[in-house]
Amino acid sequence: MIAVFVEGFNPFARWLLLAYVLFAAGIAIGRFLIAEWIDRVRLAAVAAPDAGSAELTALLDEPRVRYATVVFWLVIAALIFVMIMKPLA
Repeated sequence: MIAVFVEGFNPFARWLLLAYVLFAAGIAIGRFLIAEWIDRVRLAAVAAPDAGSAELTALLDEPRVRYATVVFWLVIAALIFVMIMKPLA
């Protein structure tokens, strides 16, 4: 933020707007898909007396969360790419 005032840095450059969108997408995926799944796994693990309960196994094998995790890491990789390469600059 200091660069905005001292150096006249444009916080609305197209590459930064893209980075803001990617950051928000990563937060949304993590909060609404992955974190909710982690809470359900935690509850199932506490409720299960052994590690082989059917509910816990089903939660750990849930394909929606696997896809969400892959998409999350792709968003993180895209964010790093945008911040380093500054496309659309």
